[in-house]
Amino acid sequence: MPACPKPGGSFDVDSKHRELEQLRRKVARPGLWNDPDRATRLTRRLGAVERLVTRVESLQTELEDAEMLADLAVRDSAAFAELANVAKGAQPAAS
Repeated sequence: MPACPKPGGSFDVDSKHRELEQLRRKVARPGLWNDPDRATRLTRRLGAVERLVTRVESLQTELEDAEMLADLAVRDSAAFAELANVAKGAQPAAS
């Protein structure tokens, strides 16, 4: 799926990190629950952005791991087999 072409879209990770920090500051303010509707909206949005950022960071880590395995696979047949398993969706073997 191509990245969103519009700045600030769903795949603009930097803006999601900034939004996450803003939301955390807002949620930490005293008196948040004086307006329960606003507090609920803010905490729900905070949770959604946290899940998105966590998932993107996890995918970035997985990609970096796959790139490292691919580099090793060029030199090592066991690493090539491991890379093939990862590409099929299997978990990497424990070291």
